[in-house]
Amino acid sequence: RYPEVQLHLREATSDLQIEALLKGEIDAGLIIPPQGATFPPSLTFAPLLREAGFRSYRAHGALPLRRRQRALRALEEGRADILLASDEWLRRGSLPEAPPAAVVVTGSGLPREDQASWAEGRALIHFAWGLPPEGEGPSVAVDEGYVRANLRLVDRREADTEAVIGRSPGAERTLVFLPEAAEAVALASRLRERMGPAVAYYHGRLPARVRRVLEQLFLDGRIPLLVATAAFPELFAPGDIGRVILAGLPRSRMELVEVAALAGLSGKAASVILAYSQGDAARARARLDELFPPRARLVDLYRLLREAPREALVWPGEALSRLLEPSGWSPPATEAALEILAEAGVIQREEADGRWRVEPVGAARRELAASSWFAEGVRERAALEAMLPWAFGPASAILQALAAPVARGASP
Repeated sequence: RYPEVQLHLREATSDLQIEALLKGEIDAGLIIPPQGATFPPSLTFAPLLREAGFRSYRAHGALPLRRRQRALRALEEGRADILLASDEWLRRGSLPEAPPAAVVVTGSGLPREDQASWAEGRALIHFAWGLPPEGEGPSVAVDEGYVRANLRLVDRREADTEAVIGRSPGAERTLVFLPEAAEAVALASRLRERMGPAVAYYHGRLPARVRRVLEQLFLDGRIPLLVATAAFPELFAPGDIGRVILAGLPRSRMELVEVAALAGLSGKAASVILAYSQGDAARARARLDELFPPRARLVDLYRLLREAPREALVWPGEALSRLLEPSGWSPPATEAALEILAEAGVIQREEADGRWRVEPVGAARRELAASSWFAEGVRERAALEAMLPWAFGPASAILQALAAPVARGASP
């Protein structure tokens, strides 16, 4: 139906894509890429997809082995309607020969040589930020009528977040963004101490029924100030949000633009306030180190494993946790590191009763890039470092991205 179509788009609203699927305007599955360290689109969109009745699965390097195997089995048996997958996972040829998706949506656009047989005869859509792929034409406007002339950008970077929010909710309906659910809950709790029940928090891990209630209360104006993660869907956003306050650093340019786009959807004047700081960048790097331990930390862990008593090499296990805790290894970081070392062939693991027995392999040099988990971490760090100069650069460049979405070299 769409033979060999390639589109390079600057902006896309995934909630509207899902709505189009529900209405039958799109008769295809989607592969939606990750945009951050913890695969946030899977946390954002997977609940919506499940509630809509779609059989959706996640697939990326930073998933435990069992979950990846479950997704592959669903694909092979034709039980997956929508797959949320990373470029790195696709690039490694992890898909079966005939996946269910008729439209493949990637984050940066896989080069021709990395497109496997499953890409033949399918529409291939790239949602790409930054420079267009080599050989592409200049940027062109997707929709001149969509230019957001009603937005005002206020630069309060490095300012105190709670001072920016103010002492009371105010007359304007306000959405405060934070990247992590725990941060949203903590800030909302502090604000409620002085503002009362006018404040609530929202994130993708809340039960579906609770999220629906919060969405309706915010829509009705009974909650004038909502502290939310990127899980808050545009589909349920009131048109008269007067302020969007970015109190934390978004994980990507796309996330920043999609959150900011919730301001002034009705066309009335609205403000987008940048209130994140360099401290948020440091916390983002720390989160990546926790989820994707860097090479130096992996070397230290391997040394500790080689020196540990054999009976302690069981994970999860109290003995190994006590052994690693003085070196700063948390359970999530330990599990991620063991996954990387096992994938790279640095350790061997044998599963029994839901636990691993770990054994370090000989001293032969191993390439950590053989681990898809480690490769995902390299990509995530590169994406973060590439985004930071823009996020902390001139506010005029950010305003341009908010006001005038463009498509790069879109061509049939």
